[in-house]
Amino acid sequence: MHTVDVPAGPNIYKLPEEVLEKLFSFCLPRELYHLCLTNKRIAGTATKILYRIIPKMSVERTILFLISLCFYRHNAPYVWSLIIPFSTVSITRRRSSLGKLKHLKKLRNPLKAISFYRVLQSNMTLLGMALTMLSNLQSLELYLTAVDGCDQNVAFLLGQTTFQLKEFSTTVEFNTNLGRFLCTQTQLRRLQCPTSLSPTIFDKNLLPPGSLPKLSTFTWASRLPSKVVQYILDGRPITKVVVLIETDLQDLDLVLQIGPTSHGIKSVTLLMNIETLTTNQFRTIALQFPSAKEVALKLRKLDDDFMVNLRTSIHHFKSVKRLILDAYKVMFKSWDDLIDHFLEATFKECPRLSFLIFPRKEKNGMVYYIFTRHAIPMLPEELYEDIFSRCRPYDLYCLSLTNKRLSNVARRVLYRIIPMMSAFSTLKLLTSLCVFERNAPFVRSLIIPFDYLSITVPVPFRKVLQQLRKYAKTTNFLRLRKVLQSVVTLLAGALKLVVNLQYLDLHLYSPDSSDENIIQTLLGQTTFQLRSFKTNVKFDSALGRFLQAQNELTILQCVSSLKVKIIEKDLLPAGSLPKLDTLNCSGNSPAAVARYVANGRPIRRITIQVPSEVSDLARVLDIGPGSQQITALCLDLSAVNSACDHLSEIPLLFPAAAEVVLRIKKLHDRFMNQMIATIQKLPSLDRLTVATKRVSLSMSEHLIEEYKLPDVFEKSKLLSYLIFIICPNSVNLENYVFGRRQR
Repeated sequence: MHTVDVPAGPNIYKLPEEVLEKLFSFCLPRELYHLCLTNKRIAGTATKILYRIIPKMSVERTILFLISLCFYRHNAPYVWSLIIPFSTVSITRRRSSLGKLKHLKKLRNPLKAISFYRVLQSNMTLLGMALTMLSNLQSLELYLTAVDGCDQNVAFLLGQTTFQLKEFSTTVEFNTNLGRFLCTQTQLRRLQCPTSLSPTIFDKNLLPPGSLPKLSTFTWASRLPSKVVQYILDGRPITKVVVLIETDLQDLDLVLQIGPTSHGIKSVTLLMNIETLTTNQFRTIALQFPSAKEVALKLRKLDDDFMVNLRTSIHHFKSVKRLILDAYKVMFKSWDDLIDHFLEATFKECPRLSFLIFPRKEKNGMVYYIFTRHAIPMLPEELYEDIFSRCRPYDLYCLSLTNKRLSNVARRVLYRIIPMMSAFSTLKLLTSLCVFERNAPFVRSLIIPFDYLSITVPVPFRKVLQQLRKYAKTTNFLRLRKVLQSVVTLLAGALKLVVNLQYLDLHLYSPDSSDENIIQTLLGQTTFQLRSFKTNVKFDSALGRFLQAQNELTILQCVSSLKVKIIEKDLLPAGSLPKLDTLNCSGNSPAAVARYVANGRPIRRITIQVPSEVSDLARVLDIGPGSQQITALCLDLSAVNSACDHLSEIPLLFPAAAEVVLRIKKLHDRFMNQMIATIQKLPSLDRLTVATKRVSLSMSEHLIEEYKLPDVFEKSKLLSYLIFIICPNSVNLENYVFGRRQR
């Protein structure tokens, strides 16, 4: 006998608890039961998912489940949804001693079962004990007999609970105890009203104003008085109603007359126990719910007469986009005639109708067919955004004029990245953001080019009136007048609204960039978290407080604004800017300031503009121990006359540089010789880019042969690319890319 070693696979026990719960949520109840028998770790997670949604069971199985919850109390907090189907069994009837012993024997723990004896006196005591332990219950369906539903003690059981329901359906009479219970349910969104509601509900004011603040879906039966329904719906954000019409009513106004709340309802479902609907009844439904976008109708029979009445009445539904039809019996004479004539006429009569769903009886049962208007298919929003992100701004503008759904996606992509514009166009953009506030959260990148525009000069009253006339119909008229007082107020108002801004390029007029009060007004009230921030604003206390709040900032560019004062006042204390990766600064700033900013931060990239009067490059580039972790370096030496004299200092200051970009005035023989010597001193260099405006004649003709670039790659083992960019003007551009193996 011999053994074979098999390499161990990935360990499932190393997965987080949330991942296991997500995986187990796709399993069937029987599979979860088997998982509970594996080991302690898997059983704990599988039990949570198994108890989360309890399906509808028989009365006997429901009683056994409630007993197990009361006995094994650690499983009770896992239950989120529960159905109590006691509509055929009285819960107030006492259980016999033999019945108690029968259930106690199943518990297999005599000592604990003795204390559990009182709980089994009746189904009412058992239900009361179980409901008090379900602390995380979110959906409850409680169906009792007519006698038990009118019992005050039964409703009193709900008053001892601590859960916050989101869905509640019951047959318990609406009495004082049930009213107190519903007043405590601040998270309730869906309520199916009991069938025994009476006018005493508003006589006793059982649901005062402020109760059920999140109720959005309400279900009631036709035998309930309309005044009671109107009392419940009044003052609550109801958007969906479900009505059970149990008798053959000729006048639907008696059931659907619910007052001014009906104008805000977006979804209507009518479950009707009638044969068909007349044209007058269709008209009543359309007039009672003028804002309904989805209407669902279920009848006893669906035939050609019903479809004719619907086609002649569909024009009354002004806002309906989705119409769903269902019936117990479907009897169409000719399916092809229905498709050819009815559908085209229906979509023509109702311009907003986009979806029409109705059933057809086939061999396998009832099959539901979905018919849509000839339009763009209903794709996910993420796919729309991905498609629209490849469009030009003008194409996005045209898409925003098509329909509401495409307009929302197109505006989201159009406002995402605002390109570089003139100062006047930027002012118009900021004004539109302040007027149409719904577009402001879409902005991710913004450039403010106010280098030559003073933002403190008040705007003339004549220009303010011109702007107000454009937006005279907006609701923000008075607020817009305050915003347009000056460019400062306009810019501050816009920056306060762009809560999702990630990239900001803020360049102000020189006197304005040094005013601390202006900077505090602009940046002090913002809530966004930037990833990139480029500015010429003076680094003072206001800017320091703003940067301390930017925990996601990775790129910081401060042009000629870093002074020694930043160190004296400690404007960037330790712990601020924890994700700063790239620093761009001017050579006019002392090296001590750059060393202070880079200290203790994970900076990997640095860009420095070297001024013309610099004789010692170390005075500008020496940033202390932080230079050892710099992997990407960009030096702007275009203002220096003899750039080749400073190349020898780069390997000493940045020994770990893997990518170097040099901007120089002119590429000549002396620079090339010094550059090749510098490459050999950088052991980690992978890519070197040289950008210039002028090239000597010999360099342009014999670049490869004279300097033997293949030998350069042999001496530097890690060098992969050597790039020369020659740009004499904005039109002509020449690129020379030399690789290790091929040109």
